[in-house]
Amino acid sequence: MVTDITYLKGFGRKAWQAKSYERLSDGTIRKDNDIMYTKTWKSRVDEVRSVEDFCYSIRRNSEQGWAMFTGSFTQTLSGDNRGDFTSDEPQGFLCIDIDGGPYQTVDDFFADESIPAPLRNARCVVAYSNSYKIAKEGLAAHLFFLLAEPAPSTVIKQILTNINLLSPTITAWLTAAPLEEGKTDVPLPIDPTMGQNNRIIYNAPPRLKGITDPIPTINQRIWIREPTSGNRVIERVSLNHPSFAMHRRRNAGDVALLELRRVRGLSTPTRINGKDVDLEKADTEWVITDVQRDSADFVRCNVNGTKRSPWFFVNGFINERTLMHSQNPSDVPFNIMAKAPSFAAWWNGTEDVMGQHVINELTAAGIIGNTYDKVDDVPEFMRKRR
Repeated sequence: MVTDITYLKGFGRKAWQAKSYERLSDGTIRKDNDIMYTKTWKSRVDEVRSVEDFCYSIRRNSEQGWAMFTGSFTQTLSGDNRGDFTSDEPQGFLCIDIDGGPYQTVDDFFADESIPAPLRNARCVVAYSNSYKIAKEGLAAHLFFLLAEPAPSTVIKQILTNINLLSPTITAWLTAAPLEEGKTDVPLPIDPTMGQNNRIIYNAPPRLKGITDPIPTINQRIWIREPTSGNRVIERVSLNHPSFAMHRRRNAGDVALLELRRVRGLSTPTRINGKDVDLEKADTEWVITDVQRDSADFVRCNVNGTKRSPWFFVNGFINERTLMHSQNPSDVPFNIMAKAPSFAAWWNGTEDVMGQHVINELTAAGIIGNTYDKVDDVPEFMRKRR
């Protein structure tokens, strides 16, 4: 089985895709994010067949200053904007990006028995993050697993989200973790956005000034982790394994997240459209709190007053998942799922193609074919889920 791994580098200049750190005269560390502003790129692809191939590929590209890409492109980039050619193809690998949390070492993570067994029993490539032992305390690393079956980005992102929320070890840490000043989100130590198909991963050694690299060689920075449990060693992880059943469910982490927000004092009633909306009811109630016409084709709907969780009603057609989606999977309207089973199958990835029968079903249910100028225009059954 061959898995394609995509790499990126800034185009037209001597680029080194890694973060920069400088020790200032007062002893503090300054981080330079200039690489974040790269506009045009070149790309290349490696074919890997084994964990050894994977490790060699990441090491070779990192030594040459290339960054890794979670997704793929529809063509090789050569001075192009990456967003213009990003593909929505299923991903052939899983990246677990650990940033602090309850783990101090890689072994700590794999010793956590609440982590799904296929991950704990799998060989993987470990690549320490640029910030490891420089700007962050605790473990900062990327764990790369080859997958037995390519998986949609929505599935991977949900699994990563729920690994945070269904692990007693992580939730205990989250309950006590300090919140950054001015922020109201609980910081998840395993980054769910690594499930997206547009993320850049910086594995190349960081650029340092006034700082000695704590990981001086590429073989120390990027290496293969071998399982020590004595169980059958897994070369490629299947996300369809029963151990991931709860982690794949969109609503599985909802209750845990809600309880966590309650404990942290983050679940406060919000006043929307002149009415108090108690977001503590989010585990049983799904509410469209605002709508905004974007074009003749779709309307942006705000869910439960959460600015970052829109999804779209489409006017007469749906041909891509991106036209009806939620950035927060817990906001999927389950009452609509019940009214349109074929849509639910497509949404959950059981059916890969949005066929005409799904569109007909959604139209018959009154879910598509309409646009809305204000919340009161949205049919009652679409405004709330029970």
